Amino acid sequence: MSEIEHPGHPAQEIPLVGEDSPERIPNLGPIRLRTLNKAGLRTLNDIMSLSAEELSRIPGITFVKAKQILDYIQEHVKKPSSPPMEETATVAPSNRELVTTIARELMNQAQDLLKGENSSELSHGMSRQLARIIILCDLILLDQVALRKPRKSVKYLKAMREMIVSASAELHDGKIKQSKVSMALRDRRRKLKELCVRKNSEGKN
Repeated sequence: MSEIEHPGHPAQEIPLVGEDSPERIPNLGPIRLRTLNKAGLRTLNDIMSLSAEELSRIPGITFVKAKQILDYIQEHVKKPSSPPMEETATVAPSNRELVTTIARELMNQAQDLLKGENSSELSHGMSRQLARIIILCDLILLDQVALRKPRKSVKYLKAMREMIVSASAELHDGKIKQSKVSMALRDRRRKLKELCVRKNSEGKN
């Protein structure tokens, strides 16, 4: 364990992730701490298990604040060393599993943006693309379409996910060119749709 100095106090060891409370994270405040607790994030290890996008879905925590929290933990808290490789052998997720996981995250993020507190500020074009992305993700999750190139599908899904996360943060700050973002989403969505084949019937483009 490493040490950290506090004014007026002797050096203290920084515990491993998961051995301390989120209260050690600066500038969180009691309201955010209660919100984290209600979300089941009671240890630093719980928080570190999330991405910035996932953490930003918690009420009161913006995407920027989520990154600050994760950066602080990564910088100031020592992570436990990894066990020997022979003890941690895992099977990498298949492309289909990745597609399902990312499609679910993408659909949730699109729904959150459509129903969020800033939804009234969304343009017609942006709302339309979000709705179509939700429909496409739903077809994937219901296994009603087959993906001809799962690896490339993962690429398009990730790109749309990142765009929506950024758009959500920028919309909150009033710094977003919705026409540009909606066109980029439309482009990725159409490319993904070209890789989808209806299992029961031919879909319309």
